Amino acid sequence: NAIGHIANLENLPHIIDVDRITEMRESLGAEVLMDLLERFLEESDSLLEHLANPEIRQEPLPDVIEIVHKVAGSAAVLGAIEMHTQLRLIEIESKSVHGESLWRAVDELGPVWLRTKLNLNKSGYVIS
Repeated sequence: NAIGHIANLENLPHIIDVDRITEMRESLGAEVLMDLLERFLEESDSLLEHLANPEIRQEPLPDVIEIVHKVAGSAAVLGAIEMHTQLRLIEIESKSVHGESLWRAVDELGPVWLRTKLNLNKSGYVIS
């Protein structure tokens, strides 16, 4: 059961780095942090929507990976550890000759993003 699986994982520390986010709030201010998190939310949702389109597998890979790379950078800066790790895996697998491992990593991104959003919401950082 996918919901049970998410519930079991939602409190693991590797999903988000709350200390990192707290440090950013203290150094940048709550308003700036919330703006950055909202932008990350929009970028990530847009990426997932894009990757969910079956036609994506026909697009030039560098175009797809460019978007993945941008969101991976945002995830790293904002302490979204698991999301960053999964996006980096997609980048690495894009260089592999075995396409099925790339698309498997892409398919696993949805649950990772869901856990990330659940934890950001639970921590009070993202309202959307």
